[in-house]
Amino acid sequence: MKKKMKDWMIQNLKMPHKLKNLVFGQIVIVMMVLGKKDFERVMGPKPDWAKPKVANDSSMDAFNTELLAPKSQFLPHTTLDIVKCVDLNNVERSRLRLEVCEFHPHARMAMTGSKDCRLNLFQVDGKKNAKIHTLFMESFPITSAHFLTGGQEVLMTSYQPHMYAYDLQSGKVQKSSFVKGIRETKLGNFKVSPNGKHLVFLSSRFESGKMYVVDQKNKELISTLEMSGSVEDVCFFNNGDSMMSYGGDGEVCTWDMKSLACTSTFNYEAGTNGISIDCTSDGKRFACGTTTGFVDMFDATDLTKAPKTFKNILTPITTLKFNNSGEMLGMASDGDKTAIKLAHTTNESVFSNFPLINKRFMGEIKSIDFSPNDGYMLVGNFGGKALLYRLNHYSHY
Repeated sequence: MKKKMKDWMIQNLKMPHKLKNLVFGQIVIVMMVLGKKDFERVMGPKPDWAKPKVANDSSMDAFNTELLAPKSQFLPHTTLDIVKCVDLNNVERSRLRLEVCEFHPHARMAMTGSKDCRLNLFQVDGKKNAKIHTLFMESFPITSAHFLTGGQEVLMTSYQPHMYAYDLQSGKVQKSSFVKGIRETKLGNFKVSPNGKHLVFLSSRFESGKMYVVDQKNKELISTLEMSGSVEDVCFFNNGDSMMSYGGDGEVCTWDMKSLACTSTFNYEAGTNGISIDCTSDGKRFACGTTTGFVDMFDATDLTKAPKTFKNILTPITTLKFNNSGEMLGMASDGDKTAIKLAHTTNESVFSNFPLINKRFMGEIKSIDFSPNDGYMLVGNFGGKALLYRLNHYSHY
């Protein structure tokens, strides 16, 4: 069936010659990454059956339409309007715990990566979430993977002296040695700046306190930044021109990523044994998680103010994630099956209706991510499931 569809697409839709050698799933990826104008140039205008329809309140079609009822300008703080969708990876659940759950920055697509050596790409519609493509990386348990260069590439790492780059447009997978100039060659964790310029690899306990800044395109080492103690986590703001790093001793450093210099430091006693940090895209708020299970949220414009402390989780905070608007903060721990909360940042309160009923099925949480316009939330767990939720306050994907 897929071969017939591919042949029909090539013959009737004037597809570019370079797409002819790709498999059907890879063609779908290219179409999704190209964007609306190029997609319609290749595929023709969107047919009537593919256009959103106004749905009844009881219809599951409400998940996939951008014609929802008008919402209030600001996120209500009382009850979260959230609905559980079909799991993102319902058609192919990972065999081991999920290490990666991430939305594509532009296309309506998301990926999962697991220590079962598989990277999967899925369409996001909230109902079927069809699988687009699977990569099996033999003898390469994936520990971290992120979309790079505006979503045209995926970089995968493991605790091995090499890494893989997957080009979504050509379908090619390229193996390369770990970054030259970094003495440690088995760093499984890295972060990506949203402006497409930098990757930051965090040092292990053996090279405590180091952050290796790598060029996102050529994968070459640019500089090594250091904190006075250990470095546990980093996050970007101002479109990646600025970065915060968090040390296990409670120190928070702010970095100018253009000059690669530390511009300020902040210490707070309650932050000792820190393990996670995240900030809003404008950097006006940031949150720190510790081994005690407490999360401290700060107003970065006035650090003399006492932080808001959330004490709803009793095990170490391993995941923190602000949504793109900065109105919501996701907090989670992989130390307990129900250790996840969502907070309203302006009201500084936790939504009481999340997790939903039968919350124990969520499992130990590994990651949280939000779609580009906050319409969906993705939660990855140790059971290999990528749980998908529709956040109905946000009308767009």
